[in-house]
This record gives sequence, structure tokens and C-alpha cells, in this order.
Amino acid sequence: MIYIYIFGGNMFKLKDKIIGRKVFDVYSDKIIDFKNYIFYVIDDTILGYVEFKEYRDEIIVFEVYVDEKHRRKGIATSLINQLIKVNKEIILTVNRCNEASKKLFESLDFKIEKELDIIILMVKK
Repeated sequence: MIYIYIFGGNMFKLKDKIIGRKVFDVYSDKIIDFKNYIFYVIDDTILGYVEFKEYRDEIIVFEVYVDEKHRRKGIATSLINQLIKVNKEIILTVNRCNEASKKLFESLDFKIEKELDIIILMVKK
């Protein structure tokens, strides 16, 4: 397993375009204009990613995605742990109905900061 850190750029509907594809193919097809991402790659195939923005004192997570065939194997945990190593406050939102994600982030010591109608704001300090 390797992590690929990418900074700068922009992706649209990333999961539909890169999950399960070879890293070289993604680059050569020019599918991605990179932003702030960490990809989880095994055998040169992208299985998951985290999209984020890093500021001076905090990191805001916009999306964590893992290919459905590879879920519950620790990939999302591994991706978030890469951000935790930066040692900054991490802020993210979770859909109230997404119990699996909520449990994942709670297991990584994220705390509920605020509950809205369908969104829960979680923070790890």
C-alpha cells in the first residue's frame, strides 16, 4: 500500500472517474486537476481517497471515499490517520444517517461539535 499526496487543483465526481483505475491511467487520461487529496493505492490501483483543505491551524475534510468492494478493511481509517499525523485540528461533517462514518470518526477520537438537521459537525483537536 502506498499513499499519494496531491496538493493544488480541482476534481469533479472523482470517485466515478478514478476508483479502481491504475494511477498511471488516471494521470495519462488527464482526468484529474489535483487539489488537496490523499489517495490510498494498492498494486497501482486507487481504492480510496480523502479530499481536504489545510489552513494554518486546521484541516477541513470535504470527502472520504472508499470503493464499495474494499470497505471495512481499514482504508478510511488509514487515510484519516494520515491527516491526524499533521497534528492540526480536523473538522468534518457526517450525514446523520451514516452510522458507519459516525462510528469510524468517533473511534478516531472525533467529537460531535454541533448537530444540525441532517448533518453532524465533528472535530478532532
